[in-house]
Amino acid sequence: MMYSIKFNHIQDLGDARYAAAALAEYIGFSIDGDFAISPQSIQEIIGWCAGPKVILEINDVPNFEQIESWLNILPIDGIQCHTEYLSKIQKQFADIGIWMTFEDFTTVKTSPEIAEEILEKNQLQFSIDCLKETETGKKDYSEWNDFFEKLEIF
Repeated sequence: MMYSIKFNHIQDLGDARYAAAALAEYIGFSIDGDFAISPQSIQEIIGWCAGPKVILEINDVPNFEQIESWLNILPIDGIQCHTEYLSKIQKQFADIGIWMTFEDFTTVKTSPEIAEEILEKNQLQFSIDCLKETETGKKDYSEWNDFFEKLEIF
């Protein structure tokens, strides 16, 4: 079964590599809000990760100058924002190829029970939230492993 999976607000290389291994279609990077990371961090992460399309996540009221500066230095495939801002951002950045809203993907918790629900409902599109590492290189992926094994991705 082919899923359209997005990993939200990638924080580190481990999550980006995990997303690529899980055949995620998209990896998202927040430019504002609680999960924002620097363009340099994003550049470093995507330099070591291939496969998923890179999505710029705009969580707050769009700052067009900030968005433009990030688009000038990062290889962005698409933009995700709240529905109410979509048309304004699309007009300003017409060259972007992929447009999505936060409402387009259902964010799921990663547990075998949720994976079972996804299988039962034949839900082909969903997203997963990423969290910051508490200690560099020391993230526990066992919950994600169980989730993706149940979906027969691993």
